[in-house]
Amino acid sequence: MHASMGTLLPFALGIAVNPASIVAAILLLTSNRGDVKGLAYLVGWLVGLMTLIIAMVLLLNSESYKRLNSDGDVTTWVMLLVGLTLSLMAYIQWRQPSAADAEIIPFDWLRTLPRATSFMALGAGLFFGLFNLKNLLLMIAASVIVAQANLALANSMTIAVLFVAIATLGIATPICVALTQHKNGGAILARWEFELSVHNVTIACIVLVIVAVQILGLGLSRLLGG
Repeated sequence: MHASMGTLLPFALGIAVNPASIVAAILLLTSNRGDVKGLAYLVGWLVGLMTLIIAMVLLLNSESYKRLNSDGDVTTWVMLLVGLTLSLMAYIQWRQPSAADAEIIPFDWLRTLPRATSFMALGAGLFFGLFNLKNLLLMIAASVIVAQANLALANSMTIAVLFVAIATLGIATPICVALTQHKNGGAILARWEFELSVHNVTIACIVLVIVAVQILGLGLSRLLGG
């Protein structure tokens, strides 16, 4: 189980380091009743990620999948496909034109979040956690690795919970700052928002490339070793 978690750590961090989802949390936290909205956003995010990974773990622990993947070929090709897709996503993001004004966050629609209600913040967290292609791909890759380890269902679920906890660090950090740093929290969050807005493409591409290389490496080693 420890070996599986070590392999999955970069995947979880790949989900955690997402400029758009972190900026969304910051914008909610710096709005009216920001603490409540930030916590609602966190709950939505957790529900989204847990829904994804539990569904994947249950599916890949089913007898149908185990029969289909008895020789491990499905796992190998899924990992190669996920790695190639993440590489393509990194290329597409890198080719996007830069914003004319670096101070204007490229995710324009996020600017509406400060006017959101707590319920809308909950929905935003659910959206970022559940309806996100990168999250889905990394969850698939993580789940097939866990399934291949042939762990008991309880151990698989434990890994799923730990995976989601690590994947939540990105948005949990600004929430923690807002709740504990009452005097300096606003300035800290404003600086983070600016840096993430300016460097969002670079950060996103670096994260995508790192996880894509690891997943492709695992897939190729299985393909060539098999």
